[in-house]
Amino acid sequence: MDANYRVLQIGPDPCTDPLYTLDSAPKDKSGKARYHLCLTFDWRAGVCYDTTAMDAPSKVDCATRGEHVVQATAVLAPATSGASCPRDGRGAVWVIWRKLELT
Repeated sequence: MDANYRVLQIGPDPCTDPLYTLDSAPKDKSGKARYHLCLTFDWRAGVCYDTTAMDAPSKVDCATRGEHVVQATAVLAPATSGASCPRDGRGAVWVIWRKLELT
């Protein structure tokens, strides 16, 4: 499986993208941050996820069975509404993360 997270921003400035979920800032000896590493979960259309822990889902093979295994049909960003989500006739639902501006 590909990595569960992808890099949004690296550098001396704090994370600014609303999609970031992890912010790591190693410090020098004086306590000043040397750089920030801003990561976000790597949601992709067509990929399957185990969402048992929705705050920390993990990618799984689409042949995996389970009550919380889902396949993303679309990933919309920035978006805070499900109005643009495709309908597939199989009961697809949308999930909105307002803070992340992700649907």
